[in-house]
Amino acid sequence: MVVREEFYFEPRVINDNGYIRWYGERYTKEELLRYLEETVYIRDSGEELFVYQMESDQVGQEQGRIQAVFTLICKLKKGKTKWRYGKKIAH
Repeated sequence: MVVREEFYFEPRVINDNGYIRWYGERYTKEELLRYLEETVYIRDSGEELFVYQMESDQVGQEQGRIQAVFTLICKLKKGKTKWRYGKKIAH
């Protein structure tokens, strides 16, 4: 079983109405409107969603290694807290 931590980046596309679908919920914020129909990358802390844009990526010197640079677009307060990536957070 794969356990996703809050540092895992999950891609999503912002739809043409400015919404992101996230495990049964929809989120929007004014900052997202300039990224309509683009892929963004989300980290889920359980309390907030951190939405990032990938600025660049390049293959490193080691085979199979890629370096990527992400820029934070915005933070979104979640409706369902105590859940991370669609799974209940076990404490």
